[in-house]
Amino acid sequence: PTIENYLYSTNYSLKPSRTNSYEIELGYEFSPFLSLTTNGFYLSSKNTILYGADNFLDQYHFNEHYYNAKKAINTVGVETELRYRQPWGYIHFNHSFAQMLSNVSDNQPINLLTGQLADANATLAFPKHKFTLNAHYQLLPNLSINPSIILTSSRYGYDYLQADGNLHLQRYSPEILANIYLRSQNFLIQGLELGVGIYDLLSASHVFIQPYRGGHAPLPGNSREFIVKLSYQL
Repeated sequence: PTIENYLYSTNYSLKPSRTNSYEIELGYEFSPFLSLTTNGFYLSSKNTILYGADNFLDQYHFNEHYYNAKKAINTVGVETELRYRQPWGYIHFNHSFAQMLSNVSDNQPINLLTGQLADANATLAFPKHKFTLNAHYQLLPNLSINPSIILTSSRYGYDYLQADGNLHLQRYSPEILANIYLRSQNFLIQGLELGVGIYDLLSASHVFIQPYRGGHAPLPGNSREFIVKLSYQL
């Protein structure tokens, strides 16, 4: 625990968090160009230090504190990656899945008005599934295109305070974050590089959700971005 953790704890009674991690990884190479790896993991954390906020009078007046979780937080998951490489470029595909096995109410999506748990295996702010696709294609000897796609499953978070001082639980829809980048090396002269790209091509409007009941609405992320980059390497 840090000094701030102690200052906002009850009777300075915080204990250190301890985590045990168990992992196993398997891989297979189908050919010199294609390989697959899978990693399974199990995490068990005891005395996890959590942050909580309650007794909301309004968005500026409430009680905040740090405390140890009463139960162990157990998480299980698996991550799989497929890699394909050729002289023209590569394609990498990754899928990760993780979910909780134990109930820790302050980290889970609970409707504070009804007391109902929206998803017993979900944690606030984080998706259970994440799919990632990265690719590189060499169009010409000095010209390449690099697309990427990130797909995440739905997430839960608290959005705003109700009139009675309770936080509003919201389910955020799955997101697709698509990027594309065109790179030209030795552009016009040797050593000069030009890059043009678009980030968040589909305007996913990603938001950053608090992974705890902190009383703060999600923060907006960047909108669609257009990138032009010119660099020279000596």
